[in-house]
Amino acid sequence: MAGAGICQIAEDLPGTRQWFPDGDGGATILMYKDIADLRDKLAYILTHDAEREALARRAQAHVYAHHTYDHRAARFEDLMDDL
Repeated sequence: MAGAGICQIAEDLPGTRQWFPDGDGGATILMYKDIADLRDKLAYILTHDAEREALARRAQAHVYAHHTYDHRAARFEDLMDDL
């Protein structure tokens, strides 16, 4: 979803921030801690179009910069070199 330029919300699980860290411009995806937090964040983001669109743009830019096939291939090569 993030790569398609769509605002994404995910549970704040270990590792999620590793893949989608907050950048200089702010968060790349919206993360929630529990159901109450999810409801609050959904209610907020659904009523704030500009912030939702900015979040989606940051997420897409992050994906294009850090999560491409080229990145995966380079990481795979690094792992193979370590064997």
